[in-house]
Amino acid sequence: MNDINISYFNDLPHKNIKKVYDSGIKKYTKNDWRVRPIEEDIQHAKDHLVNYFENDAKLEDLEHAICRLFFLLQKKIDQKK
Repeated sequence: MNDINISYFNDLPHKNIKKVYDSGIKKYTKNDWRVRPIEEDIQHAKDHLVNYFENDAKLEDLEHAICRLFFLLQKKIDQKK
């Protein structure tokens, strides 16, 4: 894994996801997402994706879906520890 150049990740829209995360911190608390059920992250991600693909196709829906998927991924990683 050490020989992989991950600099291409710099081209991804991290700032967009951070914006969603930061707005959530203002509304809830910094680690509130860690105590919510995994099923909630899955459902909210699905809802945002459905809304994006079937309705308005707003960038915010993709940002929120990806943020929820990051939460889900981190929770799954934490479960394996």
